[in-house]
Amino acid sequence: MIEKNIVELNVNSTDNEKTKPSWALPVILILIVEIVLLLPSSLTMEAKWSLFGFCCAIILWTTTTINSAYIAIGSVLFLIISGTVKQELLFDSLASDVIWLMIGSFILGRALQVTGLAEKMTNFVVNRARNISSLCWVLTMIIQALAFFIPSTSGRAAVILPVFQAISKEIGSRRITKALAILMPTVILVSTSSTIIGAGSHLIALDMLDEFSNKNITFVEWLIWGLPFGITMSFISCRVILHLFLDKEEVKTEIHQKKIKFKLSRN
Repeated sequence: MIEKNIVELNVNSTDNEKTKPSWALPVILILIVEIVLLLPSSLTMEAKWSLFGFCCAIILWTTTTINSAYIAIGSVLFLIISGTVKQELLFDSLASDVIWLMIGSFILGRALQVTGLAEKMTNFVVNRARNISSLCWVLTMIIQALAFFIPSTSGRAAVILPVFQAISKEIGSRRITKALAILMPTVILVSTSSTIIGAGSHLIALDMLDEFSNKNITFVEWLIWGLPFGITMSFISCRVILHLFLDKEEVKTEIHQKKIKFKLSRN
């Protein structure tokens, strides 16, 4: 009994030692950034605070498991509290129609994921594919359509991931798995240009366009220009990946739908 307790204590102590250094790297990097920004005298305090907030956000986003939403909100609050920007900037941003369009899209996308509706729709459509070629084309169309409902690229990837896992397990081919692993993220990224809510970075692009040229792009205008490009490039990407990574026999590999079991995730 005593030996068992000693073993448990040793395991717990080793676990604690492993978890402690997880915060060491971001803290060290933030201290380095602070020291570096204090050196140049040509920069104003507002510029230094802005760079410091930006660097801290990047460090926390890349080296920690903190939710990116909390990091973004914390960065904005830091800039306001430090006096770098006025508090009106936060409220003016919330007055933008595009911001609320994006917020609504995130709510809708999250609802599709939590209820499992997106995965069920994907399952229903994918099970109609007879071979790898038709599967890739169907996946391309599904991912393209998801760009209008799920604005997060990671959210669209979470919907498609069960399909990838099920197909890879059933086929058992490394080459086909590799082709699918390249196809899915490629189309997810390319399809973002189809709609203004395809990615959060579009908001930054619109803001810069408005700031430098005093012009703006509406949802319909983006759709008219971006949708044909997004669809065309998605299907071109699919065709190129099939041609480069699979031969004719692999493309015609049949899929037995009854063997494929999708584990739908609601996280």
